[in-house]
Amino acid sequence: MRKVCDDQVKNFYSSHQPAAGVKMKEVAQAFSELQLKRETADYDNSYQWTYINAETWVDKASMAFQNWREIRATEVAQDLC
Repeated sequence: MRKVCDDQVKNFYSSHQPAAGVKMKEVAQAFSELQLKRETADYDNSYQWTYINAETWVDKASMAFQNWREIRATEVAQDLC
């Protein structure tokens, strides 16, 4: 799924239609970044998480869910699924 999201972000920048899929790009980008952070949290014991750092990623996830609720019925969102 992370690769699909990474491809969605790359296609967004190459499509020259940024207004059409801004929220979709943000959802895909957040998913990819959050997946990497989850892997760090699970497997990298040397990483020192702080409250502010963790809260930043929780806020990013919340924003991605909000954006998804707004666009989930659109064609671009259905193509990602």
